Amino acid sequence: MKLFFLFFILAIHLCAIDKINVGLYVQEKVNIKNIKFITSVVEKSINQNNKKVNINIKTYYNPKKILKDFKQNKVKVILLRSYFYFNNKNKLSGEFDTKWHLQFGKSKYQQYYLIANKDANTKDIFNNKDSYSIITHAGYMNSQLWFDYLKYSKTKKTKKKFKYIYTKKFNQLSSKVFFNKKNLSVLRKEDYESALELNPQLKKRIKIIYKSKTIFSTYIAFTHKSLTKQEKKNIFDLAKNITKILDKSRITDSMEILLIPSETQDDFIELDSFFSRYEKYKKIYLKKN
Repeated sequence: MKLFFLFFILAIHLCAIDKINVGLYVQEKVNIKNIKFITSVVEKSINQNNKKVNINIKTYYNPKKILKDFKQNKVKVILLRSYFYFNNKNKLSGEFDTKWHLQFGKSKYQQYYLIANKDANTKDIFNNKDSYSIITHAGYMNSQLWFDYLKYSKTKKTKKKFKYIYTKKFNQLSSKVFFNKKNLSVLRKEDYESALELNPQLKKRIKIIYKSKTIFSTYIAFTHKSLTKQEKKNIFDLAKNITKILDKSRITDSMEILLIPSETQDDFIELDSFFSRYEKYKKIYLKKN
């Protein structure tokens, strides 16, 4: 009887599924219904297509709330935009076990391009008299942050107004520049190269004005220090197969997704340096006329 009981307990332990609460901080002004739909599909896909981890995704719009819940161990994993992390990293210190890169694409870090129509006047765009509209993708905050960094650092005397246009369609990042020399676009290197593959004619009409350093992350994730060894292992295993798992939900459109642990403390040092300079130049810029 005792032997049977021991086997029963062991079987339960081996078959047990870790239940992990995940916090997603949404910083942009986006369609809340769309966010809820996507997170529910991701949650369902992960829970149905792996046997070790069962997740519950909670969406946060209050920055203080997600940090408080993580500190109190109410959520074991949080996903933050990199700029939000930079502004709150001291509050996270000592609370997490592992820091992660979450990228949409094949590369660990992202690079951004600022592109223009070849007929556009792009000489000293931050100080000339021409007006421009800036096209960025609604889901990538880093693209506008990098453009603003250029604006803050390169404006000489007088502040110049730029009109921002946000799109949810990647093809518009290049097509709106192709047809209009008053439009500039900020897009990821991967999206630029994909656009050229689909339409080689773009290269004849588009030029690259600036390139960022390859330092950006879509999201930075943190796993709580209270995770057990088994929970950590299961999350690492899930991370390795995240693209295959989400492909089954058909929401990724065959997009590569990387969820990889930070290998060293220096993984985000260049990004930290970028945001430090961003804050410095922003203060100087705001004092201009």
